[in-house]
Amino acid sequence: MGLGYGMPVNKKQLVRLIKLVAELKENRYPNCHSFAEKLHRLEQDANMNIDCKAKTIQRDIRTLKEEFGAPISFDYRNNGFHLDHHGWDFVCPALQDEEMMASIFGAKIAEDIFPEPIKSKIRRAVDTQLAGTNPDALDKAFIKTLIAASGVNVKIDTAIFETVFNAWQERLALDIRYRAPNGTVSTRRIEPHVLTYYRSAWYIKGYCLKSDATRLFAIHRIKSAVLTDKTFEPDKKIIDSVNKGEVYDYGKVKDVEIWFAPESANYVGELKLRHGEKLLFSKDGSAVMKMAEAVPEEVIKLVMSECGNARLVKPAKLAEKIAEVAGKIAATHRSYRHRD
Repeated sequence: MGLGYGMPVNKKQLVRLIKLVAELKENRYPNCHSFAEKLHRLEQDANMNIDCKAKTIQRDIRTLKEEFGAPISFDYRNNGFHLDHHGWDFVCPALQDEEMMASIFGAKIAEDIFPEPIKSKIRRAVDTQLAGTNPDALDKAFIKTLIAASGVNVKIDTAIFETVFNAWQERLALDIRYRAPNGTVSTRRIEPHVLTYYRSAWYIKGYCLKSDATRLFAIHRIKSAVLTDKTFEPDKKIIDSVNKGEVYDYGKVKDVEIWFAPESANYVGELKLRHGEKLLFSKDGSAVMKMAEAVPEEVIKLVMSECGNARLVKPAKLAEKIAEVAGKIAATHRSYRHRD
């Protein structure tokens, strides 16, 4: 149970505290310097007016511990702060209209991409927030016009998702039966370190005891899931890899370059670049994307999705693979032409 009712916190500090608590709840192990650097980047990228020094973060940690009763300790192995237990709640001062709007919008988007039963829980949370909000600022009819079109076309078993979600939340290992893309089914014990929504599907990235390695599991391919009583500590390396956009981290090729014609360059320029990616534009409107490393299948899909307006410059072996795939597509469609 949190403390903190009526604590004298100014708006700038409140925003910092909310973000700091989120880092702690998500097991990101922030320290004073790393969190100050993150706020500095937000100041530059989003103009949020929350830049501060590491000493200020140190005072914020003390505020959370002394005035809000936060069970915060420093983890020397991960070089950052963490919560001793996740039963503590941050009871912060009431949000202003703009913060309340942002909170409800975020919850509404989450509601649209989460399957049941989490969807219903988020829906109830949104309704509760709306009940105490100025109806002139927000109402249910207005909220319904905010739609996150995820394009999800895979079915997730409600009971399985709830079990996986609880395992991730409570840091408990799972015994699962998993169907691989080739159809084979195996039994595994996994530690779900990260729950991530990637390309319109839900995944668990964690440690597989059977493989003795980090693995990625699509939740819609899990045929059964059973909670165990075996706990685990979240692995910062696994969490950081997903935060960097490295959802897949096996079978990668290095030093990738893709050329895009002007017709596709502007669209590609709107994509969010991931860690290790650069996009360089030329005077003629074309662009070259450089990737330090990438998953071959993702590169192939990206190049072919541009319908001839993209060319893989390197590596050469992957370019040969794209030519092979293109040849199969051409042969398939030539056969249709002969039938006519």
